[in-house]
Amino acid sequence: MLRSLVGSEMCIRDRYQRRVRGTRPHHNMQRASTLLNHVSPSSHVQDLQTCQTELHAIGAHESRVFIRLAALDAMTGAGADGSIVQCQGTDTLLDWSLRVLRGVKSKAPRVSWADLIQMARAVAVEKNVRIKVPMRYGRVDAEDAGSEMGDDARHRLTSEVAMALKKLESEHMQELPLEGLEEGLRLALAGDLLGGFKHAGEGRLIDCPSDGFANQHILYSRSPLAFSRDYVLAHAAHSEIGAVFSPKRGLRC
Repeated sequence: MLRSLVGSEMCIRDRYQRRVRGTRPHHNMQRASTLLNHVSPSSHVQDLQTCQTELHAIGAHESRVFIRLAALDAMTGAGADGSIVQCQGTDTLLDWSLRVLRGVKSKAPRVSWADLIQMARAVAVEKNVRIKVPMRYGRVDAEDAGSEMGDDARHRLTSEVAMALKKLESEHMQELPLEGLEEGLRLALAGDLLGGFKHAGEGRLIDCPSDGFANQHILYSRSPLAFSRDYVLAHAAHSEIGAVFSPKRGLRC
């Protein structure tokens, strides 16, 4: 549906900046300031571009699993902070995703897990629907994203992930844990998430939304261009839930 709809990236980017909501409280603001003083923006962008090149080498169908990984990172813990890496060993698809991304990260170790995971989502969407996600980078990892998490904290996080996966097996909009996104973006993203991510990366408008989304569903049904625009905006906005950026305005690459 979306393959032939390639809109203006600048227009999408402008709308995204106006529509992204606030994020959850985060405890890594001091780390963000420290990182900003040690990594120059130009070298950071070069590292991000290295990761993009590696991710684009992965097949379109195989890359869809990264949408699942990135969505789970944003929906659990403090948000998109890379803490999902601590759940390795609890889920087969998650394990495969992280194993591949570890290989990518070895080429650019200064890139945060939070950025790499969300970049993998953006590349997967671009490869599958041929529209670029207006993503910004510079996310700061949770303090324990790259080190061993305590048993209690890891148990809480893995329980959250298991609960999120159970909810997302549903086909009903009300089950979506998408706090922080406006109505249209939630509906645009729903097709990728509901049904256990089995349609991730397809850019699919779900058939039967709840009553609260009926008007928005009519708009998207009549205007595939409006849907394609909000589909990529939704992925960009969701990738920033709970995220802390260094530099504060983020980086483009």
